[in-house]
Amino acid sequence: MRPLVLLVVALLLGGCGDTESDTEGFTTTRAAPTTRESPAAPYVTKDPADFPKMASHLAFNFGNGSTNAHFALNVVRGCNPEVADQSIVLNPKQVNFIVPGTSVSSLSPTDCGAEDGFAVTYGSGYSSHSSAIVSPYRGIGTIRPFSDRDAALYEDGTRAFSENDPVLNMFSNGNDNATAEWAARLKAHWTLADLNGSLRKHPGMQGVWGDNFLWFNGVAQQKSSEGSTFGDLDGRSWDDGLVRNFEKLRALLGPNMLLGGNGAPWACSGSVDYAGDIPNGDCTAADAGMWEDTSSDIYSPSGWDARIPQFDRWIKAGARQGRAKYGVMVEYGTAGTGNLGHPLTATDERLGLAMATIGGIHLWAVHDGDWDTTVVPGGQFGIPEMGDNAAYARGWLGQPTSDPTRVAFGKWKRSFGGGSVYANLTDTAWRTDGVSVPPRNALFVKG
Repeated sequence: MRPLVLLVVALLLGGCGDTESDTEGFTTTRAAPTTRESPAAPYVTKDPADFPKMASHLAFNFGNGSTNAHFALNVVRGCNPEVADQSIVLNPKQVNFIVPGTSVSSLSPTDCGAEDGFAVTYGSGYSSHSSAIVSPYRGIGTIRPFSDRDAALYEDGTRAFSENDPVLNMFSNGNDNATAEWAARLKAHWTLADLNGSLRKHPGMQGVWGDNFLWFNGVAQQKSSEGSTFGDLDGRSWDDGLVRNFEKLRALLGPNMLLGGNGAPWACSGSVDYAGDIPNGDCTAADAGMWEDTSSDIYSPSGWDARIPQFDRWIKAGARQGRAKYGVMVEYGTAGTGNLGHPLTATDERLGLAMATIGGIHLWAVHDGDWDTTVVPGGQFGIPEMGDNAAYARGWLGQPTSDPTRVAFGKWKRSFGGGSVYANLTDTAWRTDGVSVPPRNALFVKG
């Protein structure tokens, strides 16, 4: 089995939420919209899927696409984008992302995933790039080799976080050969190589994904084994480097390529502070993002008070921007960040699905210790409310008709065109709207 590890260096942080007991709908106070990019593909301006929305991440990289078709969002390996092409024929209301690697597409299942890869702030594809290449793809040019200056260093000169797989030095940015822009050019080159040179050749692919979109406020307190820190370096240049990395990637791949990453929504959603100087950079850099540390929050009233506003702010930032925002929260069973410590139960899944749905985002649920055990709506480990079964059709809830509503501490609801979702984190049953929501559980109601 593949180890269930996404490199986030244990820096996923929770935010602070409103804990008043009044009924309230959450809105965002983020910056004004930017100009809409044109022409824009429909999935750029609106998520095509209806709720509830499930996601998979590097779980189903091969096959005939039928498993991937159950999901509203898939992240697959760049060495086999064909599985997404097959999947989207079966389910046109989905978006798919690749994690690029140093391969040409269609490696065997045994080899796919073993190639050097490209996350956001780390990846062996960067550090193993030992000689310059002249990219055949427009605008990329000659890409210099990896340099020791591309690795983030603590003040004592040791590499930050990992000697073997260095975190990229996002303090270095501002020109095409600075680390941030250089890394984007290298990632764009291999993304296009995996896509046979053009997004048009793979109609099932809408975006590129990368782990570890690591905002400075998530790394500022980290130290080397000897206690060294980043010293006098502040977060402005680091966060500007992150944003410029994605701006360069978007410039090279085009406005119709969605950009996503683990941690990308943190600054825009209020989970961490944005230290950069680029106007609206916290919200405009990425289109999609993941929260990996949410498993332990699903039974916690204070966890809901923190997470739901974060999810809601992220999605609403997209509405102001004129580009759809895609969000994924993760619920891990026995492995992964903040896992529940047991294989997911039906109640675990129902509460996780409720948190994601009320928050307006997707759920990626991993039943136990391996991504192959990803919960499939209408398939393995799935519960009926997820859809894709005789009782509940795919997207049965439709679109929201209200904001996420906090009725009281530990009590949440949201209405949709096809029904309503309730979550009760208290220890007693909750009678509301003519239904009874069991304690420490969620209820999905049709109609």
